[in-house]
Amino acid sequence: MSEVKHEKQTPPPRKPKRRLSAEARRERIAEVAMEVFADKGYEGTSIGEIARAADITRPVVYDHFRDKKELYLWLLERERNRAVEHVTARLKADAPAAVRIWRAIDAFFNYAEEHPFAWRMLFRESTGDAEIVEAHRQIQAGAHLVGAASLARELSAKSAYDRDEQLKIEMLAELWGSALKGLARWWYDRRDVPRAELVSAAMDTLWVGLERLRTGERWQP
Repeated sequence: MSEVKHEKQTPPPRKPKRRLSAEARRERIAEVAMEVFADKGYEGTSIGEIARAADITRPVVYDHFRDKKELYLWLLERERNRAVEHVTARLKADAPAAVRIWRAIDAFFNYAEEHPFAWRMLFRESTGDAEIVEAHRQIQAGAHLVGAASLARELSAKSAYDRDEQLKIEMLAELWGSALKGLARWWYDRRDVPRAELVSAAMDTLWVGLERLRTGERWQP
C-alpha cells in the first residue's frame, strides 16, 4: 500500500494594513475619543485608552493633538457647531412659529438620538479641570442663545416684551435650554421612549406657556 503524502499548506500572505490618510486617522481618533469620553468622562479617560480603542499607538494620537485637553476641547467645539447647525436649520424655515419651534425641538432630540456619544459628551455634568468646566458652560450658553434668538422673534412680534428687554428673553431661553437639556439627559437612559413623545411634552410645557405670554398674559403674585 503506497503511502499518501500530504503537502503542508502554506497560509496565504497577510494583507498589509491599509495606511490611512492623516485626515482619516484624525477622524478615527476623534470618533473613538468621543465614545470613550462619553462613557468615562474627561477625568476618567486617558490618551492610552483612546489609542488602544482606536488600535493605534499613543504617539500617533500626539501627532494630531497636543494632549488630552486639546482633543477634548476640539471635540466639544466641533460637536457644538454641528448640533447648533442641525437645530438652526429648522428654525429658519418659512413656516408658522409653532411649526418652526416644533421642528427645532424635534431636531434637538433627533441629534441626541443619532449622535448619542456626542450628546452625552456635550451635556454631561463636568467637574475637575476649571478650563473644561468653563468650556462646558460656554458651549451650553451658546446653545441657549439659539433659543433666545427664536424667542426674541416670537415675543417681539406680538409686543409681549419690549425689544430692549433682552434680559427677560435670555432668562426664558435659559429655561427652555435647561429644560430640553434635562429631558435629553433623562432620555439617554430611557431609550424605549419614542422621540415624538419627548417633543410633544416639550411643546405642551414650553410652547403653550409662550403662547400665553404672546397674548400678554402674566402671572400675578
